[in-house]
Amino acid sequence: MDRTSSKAGRNSSGFTVEKVRTKLRQTPRYQIQNYPTSGASQRWLEISVDYLVPAIKTGTNGKKYRWLDDVTMEVSVLFPAIVNNRQVMARATGAVDFWSVQMDGKRHYGIMLLQPQILARYGLTRAYKEEDFIAMISLYRGRKLIFKAYSSHRKYSSEKIMQIFKKYSGRLKSANYLELGDVILSRDKTPWAFVQYDKYDMIKPESNTRR
Repeated sequence: MDRTSSKAGRNSSGFTVEKVRTKLRQTPRYQIQNYPTSGASQRWLEISVDYLVPAIKTGTNGKKYRWLDDVTMEVSVLFPAIVNNRQVMARATGAVDFWSVQMDGKRHYGIMLLQPQILARYGLTRAYKEEDFIAMISLYRGRKLIFKAYSSHRKYSSEKIMQIFKKYSGRLKSANYLELGDVILSRDKTPWAFVQYDKYDMIKPESNTRR
């Protein structure tokens, strides 16, 4: 079962966030003719967002849509982890730049992924479940916030999730805290690079670095 955002809604930018999800997914498999492949498959954490953009037409005839250049998506995920036989809250982050997003009034999609090695390295004594993760996704143009949205949770309200992120972010960090840094990967750096390729906005080359 995936976890979807309950913070959906239109904001001042005209964007409407529909869903923010965290989902554990098996590694995609490709048919390769000239190289041996393993049957083993590991679980990645996929963090995704579905959002509607406003329809903004441009040009003298009004037949073209405006494009919004240099859009950045930032992702932050919190989950329980084990360090030195002690359970802590771990925070992983990542960012990706989109070359341009068309203001076509349609639904757009974004995903980023946390590698299975991270989950294995700091994993609990039991297998992770999707409710172990909460996510925050922010979309910016430059440093102007377009929207911020949170994944929902079986136990926590959206307001509670916001409080948890405040507790484990910035200067208000708890003692039982592990900062993993920018280990969440953009789609083009993962096996999902060629999965539903035309579904997503174009990623700016060499963009998987924090500004």
